[in-house]
Amino acid sequence: MRNRSIGNERGHRLAEDDLAKRGAVEYLAARRAARHASAIISVIQDGLLTVDEHGRIADVNVPLCTMSGFTRAELIGRRRFPFLPDADAKANAAVIRTALNQDDLPAAVRITLVRTTGERVPMMLWLAALRNSEGDLLGYVGALRELVVADPWGGSVGVFDVAKPAA
Repeated sequence: MRNRSIGNERGHRLAEDDLAKRGAVEYLAARRAARHASAIISVIQDGLLTVDEHGRIADVNVPLCTMSGFTRAELIGRRRFPFLPDADAKANAAVIRTALNQDDLPAAVRITLVRTTGERVPMMLWLAALRNSEGDLLGYVGALRELVVADPWGGSVGVFDVAKPAA
């Protein structure tokens, strides 16, 4: 690689190969951060989803597919959540919309998830707006957790005590 110098506004000289090395280090750091984030998400047992600014499901994780019985292919690109009954969607739409327009904590709403088997499961849904640095809406991120869960080690069934948010 040629070691040709270029100047900056302070009159310092930086070699092109130094700039290339700096770019490679930043690229590797970004890849490492992405691997760490992926590892963190892979151990989360809550159902996670992202929704784009047009209201279409952009991505879901494996636990959400397991909870609902739908595949990623069946969920991604849909405008409505097929696992959410129409009555819940209509009842919670105003609460969710109001909470998402606030810039503080995520919206928390009790819902009933309907699995592909028809089984109805009480859940808590948290939604938060995703915004860029200028504050423009990019979409939403959501997490679903069962309110009644079985102990994975064979113990008794427990119920999460989640206070219903004020409407």
